[in-house]
Amino acid sequence: MSDSTRKENPKWPDSLPPFTEMTLLPPEHVIYREELVSTDDISNLVHDLFYFPEDKHFLYFEYGSNDMPEGFDSEKLKAYGLAFRKHENFFYRRPLDDTNPEDYSYIQLTIDKINYPWQQKIVDAGPMYGRVQIELMEWKKKEIELQRIKSVHQNDNNPLLLQPNFMGLGIDLKKLLKWGKNIFRKKV
Repeated sequence: MSDSTRKENPKWPDSLPPFTEMTLLPPEHVIYREELVSTDDISNLVHDLFYFPEDKHFLYFEYGSNDMPEGFDSEKLKAYGLAFRKHENFFYRRPLDDTNPEDYSYIQLTIDKINYPWQQKIVDAGPMYGRVQIELMEWKKKEIELQRIKSVHQNDNNPLLLQPNFMGLGIDLKKLLKWGKNIFRKKV
């Protein structure tokens, strides 16, 4: 790439002092109880928790509401290996467009954190929400890892073992017999 086509990085304004620290936080995913009813949705969440362990997943619910979606069961979630870890309250929905629930974002406002009039309006308008951090239990992580290892070894039909053995190569005799039978079947 030539120097003339390269974009220049924006410069920090001289009028502002340089920042001393910058932290990039992992993505936070908002989940509602309605999204954890079907087994496919729960399995997808387990997949995301295993393959993206740095992401944080939070289950938001209206505090004090007994309105449970039909089919939601916390015991079923625990059977899938989901753990409810950190419980927090005093979350309020930010005053954004209310047409799309996927775009909602929440802010935690306690009495000592209310600094502006718009924050007090949010608290007065309510409702208050709680959130629970969802994590994958260790036994489930080990179970998934064991399934992955088994599937890799089951799909490998090559009888040669490329690992330290006598004379540099090893042979798996069980796979050699299956491999030989498959070759002779194809020729006959």
